[in-house]
Amino acid sequence: MLPMRYQSTVPATPVSRFFDYFFDRFMGDRFFADNFWGPAWSTLARPTWSPMNVRDAGDAYEVELAAPGINPEQFDIQIQRGLVTVRVQQQSQQETERDGYLLREMSQGALVRSVQLPAEIDADHAEATYEHGVLKLRLPKVESARPRQITVKTS
Repeated sequence: MLPMRYQSTVPATPVSRFFDYFFDRFMGDRFFADNFWGPAWSTLARPTWSPMNVRDAGDAYEVELAAPGINPEQFDIQIQRGLVTVRVQQQSQQETERDGYLLREMSQGALVRSVQLPAEIDADHAEATYEHGVLKLRLPKVESARPRQITVKTS
C-alpha cells in the first residue's frame, strides 16, 4: 500500500497534532513525492482512470474526459447501444541520469473508460475534439429519444 496524506474531518487531538508535526517536520512532502519511493512506486501511484463528466444537453450528451499528454490519434472511441467506450493505448520511454547511474524505463499502459447512456446515440453525427488535455465528445440522441414539447389542447 502506498502512503497517502490523510485529511481528517475530526477535530485534532494532542496525539494527532504530534504525529502531524512529526511527519511534516521530519518527512515533509518528500515522503509523499514520487521520487522518494523510486520509479516503480511512482508509476503504481498514478491513477489508471481519468475523471469523466457526462452532461445531458437536451438533444445530445456531452462527455468530457481528462487525458493530458495523449496524441489525438491514440484514442479509440466506440459507441454501441448507448455504451460509449474510450480506449487509449500508451507507450513511453524515459531515460534519467543521476549521480553516475543511468535509469532507462519503458512503460506502456491502457486507459479504458465506459459509460452507459440512457438514450440511444446517433453515432453517424457524433463529434470528438481534443484540446488542452481534455477529450470532448458530442453525442447526439436519435430523433426518437429527443425531448419533445407537447401542447395541451382545450375543448
